[in-house]
Amino acid sequence: MKEVIMKVFVLFGIAVLLFASIFMRTAWGQVVESFSLCFSDIDSCDFSKYKPLKEPHTLYKAVVRRVDPEYPPAARTVRANGKVIVRILVNKKGDVVKACVVEGHPLLRAASIEAAKQWKFKNNFGATEYKLKARFAEIDVTFNFQLPE
Repeated sequence: MKEVIMKVFVLFGIAVLLFASIFMRTAWGQVVESFSLCFSDIDSCDFSKYKPLKEPHTLYKAVVRRVDPEYPPAARTVRANGKVIVRILVNKKGDVVKACVVEGHPLLRAASIEAAKQWKFKNNFGATEYKLKARFAEIDVTFNFQLPE
């Protein structure tokens, strides 16, 4: 009888370890992707070479489509939350051409960038004639991630 119980415990332990390794492999992949985004985007947040228009109040009024990020499973697992600030570069057609994270939890960064890239703005940034010389505009967008208690 003791041998049967011991075999059940061993099989149960193996099943738990197998499940944990599969789950952790998925979560670890998201962690690695998030950290690579974290370090690769640090230098790319400087859009000054594009000489962008920097009038956030004008650009916020020109938003045509907002997309909220999905909560990444790995971030959910470790209950990562808080705000992520994404700097986006918008062209005259209203398309987001570049996005990078200014600050935020590493596990929430990739989802925030993907959401920000899907935003759409009015042509010419919704600006008046005197501002039409600018070919790009820059704005910081904040996403708040909060898990229920």
